[in-house]
Amino acid sequence: MHRRLRAGNWVENEKLASRLEGCRQLPTPGPAAARLIELIGSAEPDPADLAEAMELQPQLPQRTVSLANHPLRNSRRCARNVRQVIAHLGQAGSAHLALALALDRDLAAAPGICLDRQAYWKRARQRALASWALAGPAELAVTEEALLCGLLQDVGLLALDVVLPEFYPELRVDAPRSPEALETLEGSLVSVPHSRLGAWLLRRWGLSLRLQSVVACSHDSTVADSTEGKLAACVELSASLAALALQPANSERSRQLAADAKRLLALAPADVARVHRQAAMTLNEAESAFEGTAEGDTPNRTVVSLSSVATLHQAPRAAQLRADSSGYSTLPDPVTTALTLERELAASRQHGWPLSVALLQTAGCGTPLAQRSLDQAVRALRRTLRPSDLMGRHDQDRLLVTMPGAGRDEAAAAARRITQALAEVGLEGLGVATTSPEAPLDSWESLLALAERALSAAWRVGSGICSAG
Repeated sequence: MHRRLRAGNWVENEKLASRLEGCRQLPTPGPAAARLIELIGSAEPDPADLAEAMELQPQLPQRTVSLANHPLRNSRRCARNVRQVIAHLGQAGSAHLALALALDRDLAAAPGICLDRQAYWKRARQRALASWALAGPAELAVTEEALLCGLLQDVGLLALDVVLPEFYPELRVDAPRSPEALETLEGSLVSVPHSRLGAWLLRRWGLSLRLQSVVACSHDSTVADSTEGKLAACVELSASLAALALQPANSERSRQLAADAKRLLALAPADVARVHRQAAMTLNEAESAFEGTAEGDTPNRTVVSLSSVATLHQAPRAAQLRADSSGYSTLPDPVTTALTLERELAASRQHGWPLSVALLQTAGCGTPLAQRSLDQAVRALRRTLRPSDLMGRHDQDRLLVTMPGAGRDEAAAAARRITQALAEVGLEGLGVATTSPEAPLDSWESLLALAERALSAAWRVGSGICSAG
């Protein structure tokens, strides 16, 4: 630990290290977590060993399967057992996912001294899921590393609560501090920030140097090694994303998040908008996600591990049902589509992010083949659109695609992909409209009117695509 010169009454490095080394009440992984840490350290853990390790903690196989099907994964494949989880996530991803759940259960069970453990774990789970949501767009090789590091980024607080309990009565639930403010407050009493103590704990548990380094740099990813930079950036941004997703929209903080995500992860505004949408819809259920008791679950599936049988309460998710249904009639009705567009335009204004819509009309309008063409178009579009794009019925003959976070260039690229995807179906016209910061629209009807004019122009000139706005 490096001594950092700060004003205040210190507990020196040597004294703090002595307290930590001699403390028998520090957070400690249980048998399942300890075995998973060993497997993560191996080159390629055996699937049978992973399954056996999960079975060392009650309900861990069920919870792992449940979290593997979380909407943040944006996967249409639904795992029904541990074997399928390993097939979908790989050995490394499955091991990190299971380890996060095992440590969550082991460490949350220990009572706090002065630190409010319930509030701590609530925020830790939210930040873990937020970090996981960022890992996909960041194109991490093992996205579950972000989930684990997001969960453990503040684990040093638990160690400080044990060895220096007099410090934390000031950390109230109703006044959560930013990582920077918390580090400044810690500097009045200890000579190292809690992020470095967290890395020390991870080393004590036997986790890799990579994960130790990421936790140590979790509040300033710019100092991380190049090989760990993206993972550390996901963890650093998770606090801002979680706070923004759980509180009323704030355009200034949204712009700051978008700027930070672009600087640290090279993410486009459309990617940030999609991740924010996913976080806003799921982070309120963070605790139930870690417990494997998400809303809507019913006991109608069985989880079969490689060596035992357990029951999982899980119903088919709405996203999966939508993916399985391909008919035009299953899409949101025109009224719901309009309400969705109105909501997305309001969110676009609040966050300062662009919004685009595409209004399209397939061939055969007004003929008996129209419904068949629309059904074929829906099937093709579901394979083409981004996870954040929303598709609905505009009227009996036209589809409306809403693209949050998509600017003019991204909307134009999406229009080209749509045109290519519908080449066999037949496309009579496609109109694209985009909000402009220089000339903001007064209502969703104005944006829709621009798309309709663009569609009419495309139909008249026979160009296939026309843009407006």
